[in-house]
Amino acid sequence: MTNVAFVGCAHIHTPGFINMLSKRTDVRVSHVWDPDKRRSEFRAQQTGAKLVDSPEQIFGDDSIASVIICSETNRHEGLVAQAAKVRKHMFVEKPLGMGSKDGYAMAQAIEDAGVLFQ
Repeated sequence: MTNVAFVGCAHIHTPGFINMLSKRTDVRVSHVWDPDKRRSEFRAQQTGAKLVDSPEQIFGDDSIASVIICSETNRHEGLVAQAAKVRKHMFVEKPLGMGSKDGYAMAQAIEDAGVLFQ
């Protein structure tokens, strides 16, 4: 069983991802974080995942293999950098960044980490 965590739940496609993952037997949503406490509480309850107070709790947990970043786009660069630093595989909802500068910085961090990215 592979543990995956939601890092941000703001994106409109979050419910679809949760629905898709709930049908899999090889993946479990283990943790949820969002800066909006009500939003993260709702998604944690919906998935049966542990609610955490900070993304660092997810990035520091070796039992979590990958993250789904569905935060607001202006948060992506920092979250992707943190995920890459600890070599978490990641899915990042589009758009990746606010512009080409942060997009290229994220691409470089991902490439340097050698993680799977979608």
